[in-house]
Amino acid sequence: RLFGRKPPRKQLLHRSPLAEAPPSMPPTPARASSTTAQSAAALPYPPLNDRQLGTDAADCPVPTRTRSGILVRENREARLRAGALKEMPMALVDTLRITTVSVAKDRVEATMPITPDLFQPFGFLHGGATIALLETVASIGTEQSTDFDVERPFGIDVHVRHRKSGTAGLLRGVAELEREEPARSGGVKQFWRVTAFDDEGDVVSDGTIMTKIVPLARLEEKARERAASREQVL
Repeated sequence: RLFGRKPPRKQLLHRSPLAEAPPSMPPTPARASSTTAQSAAALPYPPLNDRQLGTDAADCPVPTRTRSGILVRENREARLRAGALKEMPMALVDTLRITTVSVAKDRVEATMPITPDLFQPFGFLHGGATIALLETVASIGTEQSTDFDVERPFGIDVHVRHRKSGTAGLLRGVAELEREEPARSGGVKQFWRVTAFDDEGDVVSDGTIMTKIVPLARLEEKARERAASREQVL
């Protein structure tokens, strides 16, 4: 009779615990070491990989990424504020796969691949992606003149005209410093001539982006002014 019959001893010996798991259950991942798990838990964002850090990482003993993705030495404020913080996330630049080609105080060049992820609904490169590339190169140029211990750079005005659509290839963004002048409220304004070229060398978009280097003291003063204004409203 089959009822109540025990399975053969050979079957018991060779049964795998995984065979009893439902088919939909994924295999258990390998457990990370406690040191690695603790380090990952301490970071508010994923650590950057070698591709994101670039080939200059070896020349920078304490790598830090500025807001435009350029490796610089860790600044004093970052050390005081975050202690072990050594990397700053650059989500937009990494998402757009912007790669810096050359950097100088008066000229910056970078590239961005044109992919379907960057298309507008009709199958052409979205103008906002092009502007992001152009503002990135202008910002990188401004950072070269910024003392991060006492200043911060900002983009404050963008005038860009789109002249040609794009569907594939590599977009090359160039920012060239036209002039700079002192700002009335403190700091320095920079005016950058920006141009995006396609693989054929045609101008896709061009215009002017204005940036500003603001002293930290001025930022603190503006924060106090805003706080006082809110108190008056309440």
